[in-house]
Amino acid sequence: KATLKTIFGRIHIFKYLINIDYYKIFKVINFIKIYNGKENDFISFSDISPIHLISEESLKDLNSRLENPVTIDNFRPNILISGFPAYEEDNWSSVKIGDCEFEVTLRTPRCIFTTIDPITTKVDSKQEPLRTLSKYRKEGNRINFGIYLTPKKIGTINVTDEMKTTGNTV
Repeated sequence: KATLKTIFGRIHIFKYLINIDYYKIFKVINFIKIYNGKENDFISFSDISPIHLISEESLKDLNSRLENPVTIDNFRPNILISGFPAYEEDNWSSVKIGDCEFEVTLRTPRCIFTTIDPITTKVDSKQEPLRTLSKYRKEGNRINFGIYLTPKKIGTINVTDEMKTTGNTV
């Protein structure tokens, strides 16, 4: 049984841009051009997508390869799930949690910020966990860990909600 494990912070999903912000418009245009977004998809989380999901099993697998394990806070997802094999999320094209439905936008490319300890704010001298991830999670010039989601049906999700996934097209 796969369930939603944790929701981190607030998930902000803006359907309409009320105050025109040209930087946001640029981000939406980039999202559409670069990441196969659709014309009516609006984003507000980061540069790519409003929702970032990681599985607990993927984190456990990564930590089994590290000398010093990291926490989920190194990756800053909105949603942490459990109950799937490690990296199974790489194969999904859609996700349903509670009343909400999401389209998988792409695998999450990781950056140097994952090497910063979220408690001490010190950068890992060995560039971990990014260095280890690059050994087995590199695709082209991207090191991926987790997936970005775009909401397609907005509703309520709760911790312990069951999940359904489809597809193999990311």
